[in-house]
Amino acid sequence: MRLSLPSRIVLAVVSVCTLLFLYVPLAVVLINSFSASTSLTWPPSGFTGEWWRTAWEVDGPREALMNSVKVAFVAMLLAILLGTLAAMAMTRFAFFGKNAVSFLLVLPIAL
Repeated sequence: MRLSLPSRIVLAVVSVCTLLFLYVPLAVVLINSFSASTSLTWPPSGFTGEWWRTAWEVDGPREALMNSVKVAFVAMLLAILLGTLAAMAMTRFAFFGKNAVSFLLVLPIAL
């Protein structure tokens, strides 16, 4: 399908606006996380890693990060095991509903 030039321009503008809407607030929060001020000011008066150092010294955020890493590692191992077994079954055997199962396996990746 080929889009006309005005359609491509509109699509590009809408895409850029959407990405800006999503990422500019994240960039502002990231920049403010390095601010030297104790209150929210824009532009930041200076830059420091004090807030990140303070967050790392507190047990709660560090434990939450480590729990997330552990859960992600276990999920990765399970995904590798189940994905490998499913791929072997899909390539070696012919069975009723093979296309539906293949679709269901690819659907989370597509989403």
